[in-house]
Amino acid sequence: MEIISKTYLSLSKSVCQNCGTINSVDGINAYSCGKDVYSLNPCDSNFFLDFDNTTYTAIDSRTHTATLKAGQYCQFCKGTYTQAKEETENHSFHETVDGELGNQRFHVTADCEDCGYKKNEYAAAKAVIQSYYGKVDGQAHTITVKELTDNGVHTSIHYGTEAGKCNKSSAPNYTEEGYYPVYYEIDYTYGGESMTENGVSYVWLLADSTSDTTTNSVHTHDYRFLETIRPTCTELGYDRFQCATCGALQKTNYTPASGHDYNTVVIRDASCQQGGLELHACKSCGSYYTENTSMTDHRYQTNKIASTCTVNGYTEHICIDCGYKYITDLTPLAKHDYKENVTTPTCKTKGFTTYTCKNCDDTYVSDYTEPRGHKWDSGHIVTNSTCESEGVMEYDCKHCDEKMIKAISATGHTLGEAATCTTPQICTVCNAILELPTGHSYTETVTAPTCTTMGYTTYTCENCDNSYIGDYTDKIAHKYSADITAPTCTAMGYTTYTCTDCDDSYVSDYTDKTTHKYVTAVTPPTCTEMGYTTYTCADCGDSYVSDYTEVLPHNYNKQTIEPTCTEQGYTIYTCPDCGKEYIGDEQEPIEHEYKSDVTAPTCTEMGYTTYTCTDCGKSYVADYTDAKGHSYDEKVTAPTCTDLGYTTYTCADCSEAHRSDYIEATGHKLSDWIIDTPATIEHAGEKHIECVTCGTVISTAAIPKLPDNDNSDEDGNSKVGDYSILITDKDGKPVFDSEISIDRNDNITIKLPDGRLLSAEDITTITVTDSRTQQPATDINIFIADYANNAATGKTDANGQLAVPNTNSSTGNTNGTVADNDKTYVVIATDKNGELIPNCNVVVGDNYSIDVKLPTDTAFNKDNRVTITVVTEKGEAVRGLRVQVIGDTDHIENGYTNIKGQITLPMSNTDITDNNGNADVGEIKDDKIYDYTVVVSDEQGFVENALITLVAEDNSVLVCLPDGKVIDYYNRTTVKVTKADGTPVEDWKVTVYNKDGNAIRTEVTDEDGIVIVPPLSEAPISKPTPTPDPDAEATPLPGIETTPTPDPSEQPSETEKPTETETPSGTETPVPSEKPTETEKPSEPTPTPDMGSGTVVQNKNYKYRVFVWDNDGAITEFGLVKLLENGNLEIELPISKTLTPENRINVKVVNDNDETPVKGITVNVTDAADNTASDITNSEGIAVVPVSDTDITALNGNAQVKDKDGNLYNVNVATDVKGNIEGAVVKVADGKITVILPDGTVIDYADRTTVTVTDKDNQPVSAMPVNVKDNKGGNKTANTDENGKAIVPPLSENYTDADGKAVVDGYTVIVEDTKAKIEKAFIEIKDGKISVKLPDSSELTTSNQTTVTVSDKDAQPVKDMSVTVIDKNAKTATQATNANGKITVPVKSSTGGGGGSSTGGGGSGYVKPSYTVKVIDKDGKTVNVNKTVKDDKITLTLPNGTVLDGKNYYTITITDNNGKAVADKNITLKDNKDNSVNGTTDKSGQLVMPLSEHKAYIVGYPDGKFMPDGDMSRAEAAAIFARLIAEEKGETISGKSSFKDVDKNGWYADYIGYLAKYKVIEGYNDGTFKPDAPVTRAEFVAMSVRYYSLFNEVKKGGYTVKYTDVSKKYWAYDDIAYAKNIGWLNGYADGTFKGDNNITRAEVVTVTNHATSRTADKDYINKNVSTLNKFTDLKNNAHWAYYEIMEAANTHKAASSDKAETWVK
Repeated sequence: MEIISKTYLSLSKSVCQNCGTINSVDGINAYSCGKDVYSLNPCDSNFFLDFDNTTYTAIDSRTHTATLKAGQYCQFCKGTYTQAKEETENHSFHETVDGELGNQRFHVTADCEDCGYKKNEYAAAKAVIQSYYGKVDGQAHTITVKELTDNGVHTSIHYGTEAGKCNKSSAPNYTEEGYYPVYYEIDYTYGGESMTENGVSYVWLLADSTSDTTTNSVHTHDYRFLETIRPTCTELGYDRFQCATCGALQKTNYTPASGHDYNTVVIRDASCQQGGLELHACKSCGSYYTENTSMTDHRYQTNKIASTCTVNGYTEHICIDCGYKYITDLTPLAKHDYKENVTTPTCKTKGFTTYTCKNCDDTYVSDYTEPRGHKWDSGHIVTNSTCESEGVMEYDCKHCDEKMIKAISATGHTLGEAATCTTPQICTVCNAILELPTGHSYTETVTAPTCTTMGYTTYTCENCDNSYIGDYTDKIAHKYSADITAPTCTAMGYTTYTCTDCDDSYVSDYTDKTTHKYVTAVTPPTCTEMGYTTYTCADCGDSYVSDYTEVLPHNYNKQTIEPTCTEQGYTIYTCPDCGKEYIGDEQEPIEHEYKSDVTAPTCTEMGYTTYTCTDCGKSYVADYTDAKGHSYDEKVTAPTCTDLGYTTYTCADCSEAHRSDYIEATGHKLSDWIIDTPATIEHAGEKHIECVTCGTVISTAAIPKLPDNDNSDEDGNSKVGDYSILITDKDGKPVFDSEISIDRNDNITIKLPDGRLLSAEDITTITVTDSRTQQPATDINIFIADYANNAATGKTDANGQLAVPNTNSSTGNTNGTVADNDKTYVVIATDKNGELIPNCNVVVGDNYSIDVKLPTDTAFNKDNRVTITVVTEKGEAVRGLRVQVIGDTDHIENGYTNIKGQITLPMSNTDITDNNGNADVGEIKDDKIYDYTVVVSDEQGFVENALITLVAEDNSVLVCLPDGKVIDYYNRTTVKVTKADGTPVEDWKVTVYNKDGNAIRTEVTDEDGIVIVPPLSEAPISKPTPTPDPDAEATPLPGIETTPTPDPSEQPSETEKPTETETPSGTETPVPSEKPTETEKPSEPTPTPDMGSGTVVQNKNYKYRVFVWDNDGAITEFGLVKLLENGNLEIELPISKTLTPENRINVKVVNDNDETPVKGITVNVTDAADNTASDITNSEGIAVVPVSDTDITALNGNAQVKDKDGNLYNVNVATDVKGNIEGAVVKVADGKITVILPDGTVIDYADRTTVTVTDKDNQPVSAMPVNVKDNKGGNKTANTDENGKAIVPPLSENYTDADGKAVVDGYTVIVEDTKAKIEKAFIEIKDGKISVKLPDSSELTTSNQTTVTVSDKDAQPVKDMSVTVIDKNAKTATQATNANGKITVPVKSSTGGGGGSSTGGGGSGYVKPSYTVKVIDKDGKTVNVNKTVKDDKITLTLPNGTVLDGKNYYTITITDNNGKAVADKNITLKDNKDNSVNGTTDKSGQLVMPLSEHKAYIVGYPDGKFMPDGDMSRAEAAAIFARLIAEEKGETISGKSSFKDVDKNGWYADYIGYLAKYKVIEGYNDGTFKPDAPVTRAEFVAMSVRYYSLFNEVKKGGYTVKYTDVSKKYWAYDDIAYAKNIGWLNGYADGTFKGDNNITRAEVVTVTNHATSRTADKDYINKNVSTLNKFTDLKNNAHWAYYEIMEAANTHKAASSDKAETWVK
């Protein structure tokens, strides 16, 4: 239910007209002026205060009423404007749960936070633990549990054999004789509240003594007392006894049940709105029930309200409980008690008396007195007159502060130079336009038509070169080919004709449809409808109806109506099938039964009897009696001016009358003058006097002619003709000295005084009153103009008023002034010759627009264009205003005014720029208006006489520069394109060309609508600037006079797309980095002072100064430098310069603002022969081309070298840890490549150097010797493999680490002796054999044997591998590895003392240990496995049909012969499908497998919250992936990054450095990482895919997605497509992905879990939530990502399958 009401109260203030004081709450005479005359005024919105008061009233246990009262409060009048909204809402309960252990229940109190309604509920928390009594029977016995809790109450029971030590989840079982106490703790949990119940029960087992007696022997029980069971509310109490011999139980001494002892709790008191609710709960057992109580009656309080002069009195009855009320006993209003307050008149205001009620402040004004009028002084000059404007003389009133102004005549204009084609004649004093431009004199150039374009004539002015296009001729005929479409039964066949030249087509030559194939369906007839057959076409469904059959006869029922004395009888026949009926069998009416009624006689009429039928009312008259005669009354009539008086006698019974007793006439009484013919402005009128008693005319006279002109006085009043005219401003103040005239047709003309304008900011109101009737004069035509000659027209309304300007006006003979809200538009219409078009109708349209309706028969077409000029009342141009011109026959054109406030329609797509460089062009295409302003300028100022052509369908503008202007790099041309309203036009093509057709350039406007030609991203290497010639075969452009023959030698290819080279890649954005220390530089020429001053190029992102030189110094001939959007450069050399190794081109690039070198950008250089070379700038910002035999690697580790035979090699230098190496010197000579590493990079087994060599086609170069040197004396050579890679040191050699381990060619080799692992042993594999050279600290001795262990990449032992060990003394030992992949050398002798393995002489023999293995699956079931022990390692094989698939896990326990746990035992568990897992038992001799450990990779915040919907920073995301990689690789997280905003002491430094090493993260183009910035959805997906690719094969290219906001060019498209298709995450329901939106923390863990194949075990989490890491803002599984977050935040072991995961404690 929703009820909305609005209340308005007093939002007005009273203002004293004498002192101006606002009266709100004070009474009359509260102010110092003593004469308080108040008038009501609307309250000012500045004094309003907003208020919001919402109340709630409970309805029932589910809902309440919300009454929203909101509005505004006036601080002056204390009034309010309120809007009340009443809705029925559900309670907003806040629950509080309290445990009541004594009552074995939870007490739930729910309070509505809005209305305060409360309700109480209870949830039973009761579990009954019962003891067990019985005999020993070989079975296990324990206590029994009966749970009586309500739904939602979670019960957890733990057991123990001692009080306070209940830690077992199941009760103990007993089988032997004895008396066993079982202690228990019961935890009840409900709604986050917990309570614990402690207790003890017993298990009592007696020995079975039946073996001592026979089955039939007589036995007498020996009962012994056990315990007393107390009675409960519902059960008997008793004493329990047990036989000491046989254990039989007996109950005696029963006591009655105590019955319930209820305690009553009132949950809800009964009220007059709803019944009450009581809870009755047993104090002993907690059993309860609820009981509803009845509603109460209303309790009314009665208030009597006395009536006042504004409010009726009444008696009000209000319920004191619920507020319900009603009223009775209404009393009428009291009378007002008024007090008088007299206000004297002033110069311009009337005096009056104010009457105010003493009780209610009701006020009215009366008794007006006339104003006394102003008395003016001699006046003073305020403003001197100008050429056009009159000056102002101001006069002051001597009695008041009022001022009056009068005009001083204007001085007139001083003529300037005569007008030209485009330049008007202006006043030399005020620059006003005195004569419009003379117009152009055109010559004609005809362009022939085609089949798609019309022919046209270009008109060029002979005087000023202005031109335009017109005289269009029809297109030529098309050349059509035919395509025939066959007919069907529903469609005609036809032929499609298509023009072979332009693809225009039309359809003709229609053929008849084919016949239908009809199927019939028969509809039988009824008594109302004919039968028919429907025919339906089997092919198209077309149908028609035919073969009609006649309708069936009706089956009528009869209903007889009996006759009356007035009506005939008849029978109604009705058809029961269709309802049709008719009437027949008529019978004659029966006789009347009359009743008589006697009428008595009168003075003149006889008496009679009327007889009336009692059935139908028909009557007739009879039985007449004689009349009784008159009885007269007398009435005297007084005499008149000319007539006698007399007495009239009238019968008292019948009113018959006659006259008598006449008296003489009294004579005439004269009237005032009465108008017969009103006077007009053209002739006099007539008037007469008549008798006021009888109307006789006594005398007549003439009336003088009415005035036809007048001036408004100081009160704004004037009188012309029969009308009084009042002229006021927007505040109702009078307008003085307006000139008013009237014509014979009552058309009124008004000229406003000097200084007053027709303006929307100060509306002028004309009020016309008919002097004859003092009523408003309606429909009076008014013509009004101001001193600026702004004019408006209109008619008075029903109130005799016209407010101007308004939304409608005629232009009359000058202009039309209209108002649109606060805007004033003065509209002038002129024809193509500049002549005024009179009497146009101007109407304000929607959204600040105007419509101009031209007069009938006004020519309006392309040959007769109309110019609409719109200015403000002050003569300022109105730009961007939509104007619609309506011609004869409703021909409509529209557009927007330009910056001059003008629009010429129909539009033209060409124009010539004026002296401000402005041109206006426009056209209409497909009902769309294209209306634009183009401004052309260069570095010398505005460009005049440029020809502008609009090509709207191509979103382009053509600019033909005038004589004396050419495209020039040293005087660039700027073109700005805006819409008529000044809005910049972005992404439009602007083509600029010289008038002779040279140097055609096309650029695209930026966000400011601007293009610069040539663009700032291009600059000549040096002067002079040649101008490219036009394309001789190109389409002619407007304004081109000649087409000179191009000279190729002078045309730099400015507009061609730069040629892309093979390498290095030119698409990377330059990233600043530290300058490397170079040990050896290539043979690049050192920059000299002769490299010139450079040239500057720039775009929106970069601004460079570029220096270009060769062996001869700075290049001075013309060439071009082009800056690409990505910061790379293209350089076009002069014709005289070529790319040769003998004269290499040097390019240096610095930032123009601080001259710092620009490093890492690609520079492509092209000569006149289209030879191209490229290089990447080094740390000094220098690039050198073409390639030589020596180069230095760039930021990306790339270099190019060329040998003496011209073979080009691309070389990349990188290390495993550092990545690409910058500053390495690369040389090629004698078929070998030499790489000299820079300082800080050395040949290192821990960080191997990889040199990749490819040819000019980027194909790998194999078997190429590569010599790598460092500055520490390191020198290694390796040949490139089939992938073009040479690795130094080679992977076939390595040194052992601190753990004695080294990896060579995929083998892991561990070297150790009997004392420790051996570090720095040199390992080399050659021809399938391993050699181990021991360090100087180790020797081959039998006393300290050396052991070498070899395993493959799968960590499996390698058998029969030849291993040779060499020490510093050149002592060697060679063995083949055994089954464990081991050798131990040197071998000890089998004879001799001390260390032998002889079996004699007191030695102890080896005893093969025996193990007991127990295997249990996840459900606790024992699994029988096959056990084998070899080399003290245990292999367990699962039974057939049991597979290691991750769906199950197994707990393995190993004990020795003595039952002790066996720790550190190697266990292999396998199935019969060759699946196996390995592990080692813990200190308890246990191992769970297959099992993986999932470590927590995310934490919450210090306040215990997780904030799942919050953002995650890039640093936090880096920390997640660093933990995951380190866990997978078994590494410690550490590393350094090159990001300049990563604080090395920051908490995230190691995480970011560690990820950067694995290339999982990338920074931004400016060298930053932005660790605190939120990570976006796209960024996190990209990180996830890179992380995943470290451990899995990722092929991203084969996937696609169709998100509407992710194009294939989006930087993360491949990553998003991959993640979507393998199921990591999805987009949104609207088809978007929102890659640039911040990713939430919940989304992060969801994607990460999917990428790491982690799935939460919901059952485990639910059962063990109290032991897990959890968060305060994630409760009751409410959040969609609850389980995903628990998976990520808790370290756990789990058995995993493809779709599930089982956690293991």
